[in-house]
Amino acid sequence: MVLTPKLRESVEFLGYSLLLLALVLCAVAGLNTYRNWELVHDWPTADGQIVSADVYQTTAKRLLWRTTVYGVRWLVRYSLDNRIYISSAVLAYQSGNRADIEMRATRLAPGAPVQVRYDPNDHGRIILTGRPVTESNPALVRLLEIAGTAILAGIVLLTYARRRAEST
Repeated sequence: MVLTPKLRESVEFLGYSLLLLALVLCAVAGLNTYRNWELVHDWPTADGQIVSADVYQTTAKRLLWRTTVYGVRWLVRYSLDNRIYISSAVLAYQSGNRADIEMRATRLAPGAPVQVRYDPNDHGRIILTGRPVTESNPALVRLLEIAGTAILAGIVLLTYARRRAEST
């Protein structure tokens, strides 16, 4: 297939547009990560213990279809001011591969010591320390997936347009 100059310009424009979209999404993801870090980095910490790890199944929307995905939820016991709390911490990363999620769940088996950060205004709201902010934020993970796809598509389109132009 021969690309006319007008079509080649259109393909290049689309490629550059996708790369620009990816750049914007990465900037939004970075700001979102910073905002989340800013929110929780001042939360006090407490020592806790994993009570249970539960692999759950849910349905996630992927572009135009729905698919079954799995995630992991840990119950964590910790004490503050001589009061015991049991709260859940969810790994936002989800996968269609149950074995992958089960392997992640075993990283923190029941009885494992953990450190949590808790919301000083709501002691039942926690995140596990040592876990990246991206794993606590499904919207951020989705943004990064879309940005990665846009980068890949942009590079493919630009490479295609350039190779077609060189072959004529």
